[in-house]
Order: sequence, then C-alpha cells, then structure tokens
Amino acid sequence: MTVTVRAGSWARRFLPECMDVALPEGTDVSGLLAVLPVPPAEVGLAVMDDRIVPRGHVLRDGDTLELLPVIIGG
Repeated sequence: MTVTVRAGSWARRFLPECMDVALPEGTDVSGLLAVLPVPPAEVGLAVMDDRIVPRGHVLRDGDTLELLPVIIGG
C-alpha cells in the first residue's frame, strides 16, 4: 500500500514537504514512523482528515497523514 506523508517546515531537515511511502498492508502510524528518518519523539501528532489519529491507527492504501511537531512553550 502507499501512504502520503505531509510534514511542515519543522521536519524539512528530515523529509520533503510531501512524500509517498510504500508500506506493507496492516501497518499502523507507529510502523510508518519507524521507517521515516524523523525521530518519532519529535512527532507530536499525526492528523488524517482533520482528526488526530493515535499511533496504533492502522493505515490504508491512499491515506494522507500530516505530521505535526511536539510543541514546547511557556
């Protein structure tokens, strides 16, 4: 299956703005993060269809996932 990953400027040192990733059927968000060059600890949220999805969410062919950073503020 193929999943599209979108990442903002925070991740450009690791990924292009948009990329397609080939994954085995049944891969979840954690499995996707494991194959990307982004440190999983830097990913705060995964968003699909304007909804936050947990790392255990099983992806399907054609899904588009946006990765958002961990935000630290004060």
